Amino acid sequence: MRKLSLQLHILPEEIPILLAGLLYDPSVFVTLVSEAPLKFHLVEEKEFNLTDCKAVIFTLSPPNISARSISDFRRINPDCLVFEIGQLSHQGLAESWLWAMTENNDAMKRWKLAAKSIRSATFSGAKAMNPHTGETALMRGHRFSSGAQSLFSKGVAILPVAGHVIIKLIN
Repeated sequence: MRKLSLQLHILPEEIPILLAGLLYDPSVFVTLVSEAPLKFHLVEEKEFNLTDCKAVIFTLSPPNISARSISDFRRINPDCLVFEIGQLSHQGLAESWLWAMTENNDAMKRWKLAAKSIRSATFSGAKAMNPHTGETALMRGHRFSSGAQSLFSKGVAILPVAGHVIIKLIN
């Protein structure tokens, strides 16, 4: 099974620009995932409202949207690409995650092109610091947008997916 994983910090309003190559590609099917309650919505027209959107999922064929979770959606639609959206809250900007796991070489080739496009449109480098010990580790592969950099420079916390480290963006 081939895997793709890209973690990044990006403002929710920057996502349509960053993912335009997929969102507006007529050969790609787009499913929006909202929560409370969890719902999968196949986008029919290429107009996107990502407000209250937890994730955007891309497929190369019409997806089965009868899933009960994102991992269930991936099980039913094994060739999908998932972009989980990190939200901006009073606590800070949460990390987003682009990922795929598939045995379909054509799908992985398309998803890797999208990841390459995202990498070229974002900056790399961050430091993780343990607030209890002060130890730091360089996160060379971590990506972030100009909007995330701007928020960080204004003092907004950059939050990891999990754990209690403090992330500092470096450019």
